[in-house]
Amino acid sequence: MTKHHQVVTHYMTEHGYIPLWVLVNVLTFGKIEYFFRNMKPSDRTAAAKQFGLLPDELSKFMHMLALARNKCAHDERFYDMRFKERIHTKSIKNFSALGIKRAADGSYT
Repeated sequence: MTKHHQVVTHYMTEHGYIPLWVLVNVLTFGKIEYFFRNMKPSDRTAAAKQFGLLPDELSKFMHMLALARNKCAHDERFYDMRFKERIHTKSIKNFSALGIKRAADGSYT
């Protein structure tokens, strides 16, 4: 049994629930993305607001990051990775400071 599972077992036996801060330590990034997509709309909105995004925008970011993480983790080629989804957000105004340019259609390349 791993350390993480011992923590989960401890909280379930001693307290009858698993706090979110414990749960996120044992979930994969993909499962956290799935968890976010299935949260109550008001909770999704509150979480996304912490990043200055709308819930659907944060969901896209999480999905894209999960795909990128999986490419890296499985030793796949990453440098020319293309995403099917496009990011069309006006919420984040400072992508240009990161050197990320916009395409003619307004999406980030």
